[in-house]
Formats: sequence, C-alpha cells, structure tokens
Amino acid sequence: MAEYLADEEVAKDFALYYDLYCKYREIYHVPDILAGKEIKDVSLFVQAPFDEKISLLSLLVEALQNGFYRYKQEQKEQEHIFGLLKKAKEKMQELPLEQVLGQEERTLEQQRKRAKEAKMLSKDQEKRYAHLLTTLSEYLKLLQEQGQASEEEKFGLLKTAFQEKEEARKKDVEETGKMLSNALHFLGEVFGEGQELLLFLSELSKSKYALAFLSEVGNETYSQYNQYLLLQDQKKSLQEELRAQMEL
Repeated sequence: MAEYLADEEVAKDFALYYDLYCKYREIYHVPDILAGKEIKDVSLFVQAPFDEKISLLSLLVEALQNGFYRYKQEQKEQEHIFGLLKKAKEKMQELPLEQVLGQEERTLEQQRKRAKEAKMLSKDQEKRYAHLLTTLSEYLKLLQEQGQASEEEKFGLLKTAFQEKEEARKKDVEETGKMLSNALHFLGEVFGEGQELLLFLSELSKSKYALAFLSEVGNETYSQYNQYLLLQDQKKSLQEELRAQMEL
C-alpha cells in the first residue's frame, strides 16, 4: 500500500475516496442503521441523489460482508479444532495432549510453508492458518501451566476453552443476523419495495459468504423481503404476458 500512496496522484485519489467514505458513513448513520437505532430524519435518504443512495447501499453491504466472512472463516477454524480435540482425546491413553497438539502445530506450519513457497496460499487460507496456529499456541501454553494435572483434567480445560470460543462465535453470528435484519427493515421503511431494496438484495446475492450465511444460518427478514420481491416479479411477468395476449 505504501508504494502506491507514494504516488502523489494515487494518494490524492485515495484521500478523496476515504473522505467520501467517512462522510457517507457519518452522514447516513450506517452504524446506527445496522444497530437498529431510530433515524429521526429520513428525508435525507429519500431526497439523496441516486449515486449517493448507491454509496449508502455499498457501505451497508460492506459492513455486513465483514460479518458473513467472519462466520465462514471461524466456522472452518472451529471445525478443524474440534476434529483435533477429538483425535487428541482418542489418543490420550497413548500420547500426552501436549505431544498431539505440538505435532499438529508443526504439521500446520509445514503445510503453510509449502503452500506459500508454491504460491498456492490464498489470503483466506493464510488467515486461517494464522488463527489456527495462534489457537494451538494458546492451548499448548494452557497445558504447560497445569503442571502435574492429569490428562483428563487438562483435556477438560481445552474443552472449556473451545466451548467459550464457540459461544463467542455464535453471539457474533447472531449479531450479524440482527444487523442484516436492521438494514432490511430500514430500507423497507424508507424506500418501500423499490429499486433500492432490490439493488441491496442483488448485491448480497453476489457474495459467496452472504449466500453461505443465508443458506446455513438463515434470516427470516431476508426471506420475507426476498419472497415478496420474487412474487412481485412473477406478478409483473404475468401482467406483461396478459397484455401481450390481449394485443393479439
């Protein structure tokens, strides 16, 4: 990033874009909309030029996209850790937990290194490796602090740590769902079932992370609005077909 911002023209364009981003985010109360807070003066949104409405929709989608992305990444990480803990428990009578986790840590590090050297490591994979290795490092530190505790006691601590992270993940998923519902309620109340809502839903459908969230977690508000627009589209198609037949 620094090398690009060193270019005066690029830096100027970036500064203008960032200023506009901050302006729209503040003026259009994006955090408040997502939090479900009451927006007293909605005339600002209704009277805004179309390009500014598009900017608002983009900011809402971008904020939600962060939550959808976290959902999928953290889900995969937790599934990996769950599988590892299951394997560690099965081997607990033969191998110390520290040895099993230590071997997994080394294996992951080797896999990451090989993928990086082969230039086959995506940004998502890099983040996942980093988070998994951090979790394993924390688990190993936790085990080392237990001294002469039994393997069963140590496993109980790992299980508790996993469950705490899972609870935090579920709360984040719930919060993302609420933010989506709040955004939809706001757009529906301010713009009705107009093109703004249609564009918003269309942008969501382009995101693989949003689609994963909606298909796996679901969102009642999204389903209601999406179903309504589908019915309206079918109604419009039938009306056009009827008019065409009457003109024959």
